[in-house]
Amino acid sequence: MSQIFHGITRAIFARLRQKASKVGIHVASPKGEAVKDGVKIQWNYDATAGIA
Repeated sequence: MSQIFHGITRAIFARLRQKASKVGIHVASPKGEAVKDGVKIQWNYDATAGIA
């Protein structure tokens, strides 16, 4: 199931990256995917549009 989040500024994305890192999810770039505890997540952050 895909979700699109609007209003994601660079600062918000940076905080989300920090939170993900604390639980063992490495977000190295604006686009990617990770698997943690059998759950696969994907993201595609567009800073210009402010969506993720």
